[in-house]
Amino acid sequence: MNPLIREKRKVVFSFKRITNTTITALSEVIDLEVQASSARDISYYLMYSVDASGDTSFESASSVIFKDTEVVGNHNIHKVAMRFYTLDNSRSIEIQIVHSVKNENSENFIMVSGEDSTWVNGILSRLTALVKGSESQLKVNSYYKGFFILSLLVAFNIEYFRLGSKTFFHVGNQWLGEMLVFLGPATSFVLAFKLSSYIDSLWPAVELQTGPHHFSTTIKKRNAMKWVLASIIVPIVLSVLYDVFKGL
Repeated sequence: MNPLIREKRKVVFSFKRITNTTITALSEVIDLEVQASSARDISYYLMYSVDASGDTSFESASSVIFKDTEVVGNHNIHKVAMRFYTLDNSRSIEIQIVHSVKNENSENFIMVSGEDSTWVNGILSRLTALVKGSESQLKVNSYYKGFFILSLLVAFNIEYFRLGSKTFFHVGNQWLGEMLVFLGPATSFVLAFKLSSYIDSLWPAVELQTGPHHFSTTIKKRNAMKWVLASIIVPIVLSVLYDVFKGL
């Protein structure tokens, strides 16, 4: 290829759980390119960065940043960036991994550019293979999520009117009685909307899993969801089923 022309390729990824093992493996590919540039006496720029919770960031020109327990072991990481390029612009590698619920803006990507097309495609293939080899994230299908939330809405309102039907029309104040009739459905729809967003946050499009599990907000949310299902939702569903079969 003409040295004045550089090929650039970008791969966007989603629905992955990225652990420190994958992050380290990606940085090792870049480290090999750094060593190759040094051997050819080519000047380069290299920077690894980590953004953690609490507006804390770390930067280093060495991949040791991903092995330092003070960084990845004691912080909840939500963004990792890697940037390498030679000062003669012949080769460039950029990787960005962001803990993303939707990943709508294609925040998670691998981008490689260079004068040598074979090198560009080879490096991109190696990096992409590492990401593909990581654990896949559960895709929360909109249809099944909607069916689940609708089922909860129906179950909640059936129980609400079953338990409160005798109360609504026997309160001393007619206005208060009418308010109670609309209170349950209105509340259930508000909660359903919030539940939809909450479910999305349980399985983000890209989940960064670095450090101990007890630091992970997402894992904590998933564990909390299990307790909610066991202690609240299941009894409601069982109560509805009991009333249905009792009336047969």
